[in-house]
Amino acid sequence: MKALVADPSRFMRNVFSSVFAARNVDVVQAENGCQALIALESENIDLACVALELGDMQASDLLMCNRANQRGNVLPFVAITSNRDKAHVDAALAAGFSECFHKSSQAEFEAYIDAWLSKVTRKLSGKVLLIEDTESTAQFCTRIMQTIGLAVEVIKSGELAIEALARRQFTLIVTDFMLAGIKTGLDVIRFVRALEGRPGRTPILALSASDNTARRVEILRAGANDYVQKPVVPEELEVRLRNLITLAELFDRLETQHQMVKDMAQRDRLTGLFNRHRLEELMPELVAEAHKSGGSFSLVVIDLDHFKQINDTYGHAGGDQVLVAVAAALRGTSRPQDIAVRYGGEELLLVLPGIALPQASLGAERLRRHVESLAPDGIPVTCSIGVAALKPGESFESLFKRADAAVYEAKNLGRNQVIAHN
Repeated sequence: MKALVADPSRFMRNVFSSVFAARNVDVVQAENGCQALIALESENIDLACVALELGDMQASDLLMCNRANQRGNVLPFVAITSNRDKAHVDAALAAGFSECFHKSSQAEFEAYIDAWLSKVTRKLSGKVLLIEDTESTAQFCTRIMQTIGLAVEVIKSGELAIEALARRQFTLIVTDFMLAGIKTGLDVIRFVRALEGRPGRTPILALSASDNTARRVEILRAGANDYVQKPVVPEELEVRLRNLITLAELFDRLETQHQMVKDMAQRDRLTGLFNRHRLEELMPELVAEAHKSGGSFSLVVIDLDHFKQINDTYGHAGGDQVLVAVAAALRGTSRPQDIAVRYGGEELLLVLPGIALPQASLGAERLRRHVESLAPDGIPVTCSIGVAALKPGESFESLFKRADAAVYEAKNLGRNQVIAHN
């Protein structure tokens, strides 16, 4: 990276140059506007930091000259001034400067440079689908994308792009409006937005050589997130790509956090099993499905024996260890489609879709033996288990009452056993 620092004062040039040098940015210094113009023409400058008064010209004149050379429209110009008058600052911003800092506002200037460097040096990751039928444009855009860390797959027609999008997921889609084949970029955009879930939210950047406002609005209305007019300016394309991918990453992060919060609300904090609230959400649909399909559906209710005595003897920390160990055993003996729940206190549930009463009883007996062998931290533990299978037309509440009654029967018969309610 390379910055231009232009100021008639050697002291101020050195002050602002030190900000860039401390961040490993090369610096070219200029003491007047003429030297600054020469530097802008001869050097590959990434950012210009310019005093509003340059001695031989105003900074706004330097900016206009640079724009005339078709460079200033993409190069960020930052003004520095000793004048605190708001009208003075507004005039600088109106002239086209990105920011205007007072020469004494070093902290603000450094924060701006840090933010700028973070954006322009950050390497992106992901795969872009570039839909472009002009070879030279495709190669040009591919080079820009690869420079900032993106992998690129190039496809020339809308038909082939739609086939690819139906099979694979991309981080970003960049599509021209006019394409080889019958389908246009507009068709591709509409196809993507009709997809379900994450693929349907893939960011889309549209390209077009047309400066027709109605077409641009149509493309954006169809679901494109942004628009770049051809011929493509490299810096503009890079900035828009970065912005779209950053926004998509933020959205994905927010969605992940939302899912984490939702998952936390559905699970018991100690054991990690589903809680009673989640059980009540799931059961109506699962029971209705079992009745509709005529499939088996069983419920296992586990109640730890003498749990109050465990808490009294080993403390609540010991009781927690027992619950965690039994919950882990419950998860270890269940299938992915089974639902393990901490119903409350020392009572745990295992919902078994597709499992008939005999198989559920055998599985419950294996679980009972496993729990008996645990002895977490030397604490002896056993459980009483009740099992029941769903009857035609029966509600989950009725099923639970029968399984729970089987638990009490097991306890009355001496605990540490499985009773199936038939």
